[in-house]
Amino acid sequence: MRRRRHLWYSLFLVPWFVPSTTDAQVADHLLCGTRPIKEGKYQPHGSVKYGDRDTSAYIIPMVFHILHQGGPENISDIQVLDGVQVLNDAFNMQAGDTLGIFPGDTLVTADMEVVFCLATIDPLGMPTPGIVWYETPLTWTGMDPAAKLDPWPRDRYMNIWVVAHADTVTGYTLLPEVADTLPLQDGVVILHSCLGRIGTGSEFTARALPHEAGHFLGLLHPWDIPTGFGDCGDDLVDDTPITIPDIMCGSTVNCAPPTVEYLPNYMNVSYCQEMFTEGQKARAHGTLNSPVAQRDQLWQASNVLQVGACGMVAVDEYKKIPDLRIYPDPFNEVVVVEGCTPGPVSVVVLAMDGRPEWAMNVRSGGGPLQLAPGAAVLPGAHVLRIADARGTRSVLLLRE
Repeated sequence: MRRRRHLWYSLFLVPWFVPSTTDAQVADHLLCGTRPIKEGKYQPHGSVKYGDRDTSAYIIPMVFHILHQGGPENISDIQVLDGVQVLNDAFNMQAGDTLGIFPGDTLVTADMEVVFCLATIDPLGMPTPGIVWYETPLTWTGMDPAAKLDPWPRDRYMNIWVVAHADTVTGYTLLPEVADTLPLQDGVVILHSCLGRIGTGSEFTARALPHEAGHFLGLLHPWDIPTGFGDCGDDLVDDTPITIPDIMCGSTVNCAPPTVEYLPNYMNVSYCQEMFTEGQKARAHGTLNSPVAQRDQLWQASNVLQVGACGMVAVDEYKKIPDLRIYPDPFNEVVVVEGCTPGPVSVVVLAMDGRPEWAMNVRSGGGPLQLAPGAAVLPGAHVLRIADARGTRSVLLLRE
């Protein structure tokens, strides 16, 4: 549906305290600065058939650009990795609080089935940790497009710039419809103090990146589109009720009694975000299957291999293997594999950065294999690699 009125700029100019050192900007809620777009230009991609896509999850390669001048904003790779963990926990229902602490939340809480991985090969084909540091005063002008230094090709990488200061916001992202004609500005800008839970980050602010990643995948704030009823707004997602900008946590009724509005949604601006909905999942998947801003190129298996995301795994790492049945997925203690050929079988569980976490060699009689990797495999996304007489096949595997 196309409309002609404007989407309001979602920049919340709320009074807040800035520490005298100005190396951290923390309000009592998330201050998102995602740019406005013409509502007529916003076309929700909605739910789509995935065509030839046959993957267990969308894999999004990332690169972090750290802008600094030698101060606290010069964050470590460990803090970046923790930020990636927070991001993946949010998108794969592993955050620990996504079971719904308010009545009804579990009815709409979605596993987004999107996995974010640092690239290990740069645009020139050279090895990279997926993190690049730049010493530059532009770290203090994060809202300036010039701060988006050295963007890597957006059809191959999701660019994230980490800065010391961005006016009065904790981060911002160009929505795909805006970024479509601005490839050198496409990506996320975020404060160093809002990335991860360690270093200069904190539990309080760490969910700013999942919020901005939602914008990168085409999600709006729940109130972005005016409805004509006071401050109540909509996001064109069926299972997110119309609501008002609200920094509180919990559930409330503001706009359409008796409909309950779930404030802990990741696209809200409270720091207690804990959930996406099935409708938001469909919208994000629609964006990933759309050519707008080349989002449909990022997750292609050929690109995942080319940029070495998730440890340079083979192309079929993320395809369902017809001759294998693996269940339950996600698993808890034991995962069962059916379809291995009789004889020697090698099993390896890899972390998403390619590190082996657990391995075993068994002799199969052709029946189901029960694997119990124990504490070596932590909750989250992993790659299960199986080699038998048919060859080596790998699939994405989630542990609860």
